[in-house]
Amino acid sequence: MSDNKSKVNKTCVSIVLCLNDNQDALNCSRLIVKFDDGTRIRFNIDIENSFDFDHLSDILFTKIKEVDILEDYISFKVTKFNDNDLYDIKVIRLNIKVLSFYWRA
Repeated sequence: MSDNKSKVNKTCVSIVLCLNDNQDALNCSRLIVKFDDGTRIRFNIDIENSFDFDHLSDILFTKIKEVDILEDYISFKVTKFNDNDLYDIKVIRLNIKVLSFYWRA
């Protein structure tokens, strides 16, 4: 899968991880990230080769500026408030093996 970088500028409002232990490629595990405007991105993932689910909460309720999707990881460029109520821009990289993905309105 080639890399895909998308400018987003939306707030993440929910994250759903749907686990499926069936090895059928059509029934792989899914990660769904939903945004404040109702759009969402669905990742079909290889659950056995992904290990960053504890850090999914780092993107929840943050303004996501960019999503960079590669085969072995997803990175989110986000803005967060720091202690002085100023925005910090940081990149959160999740080691999640992506089989395929699509955006949905």
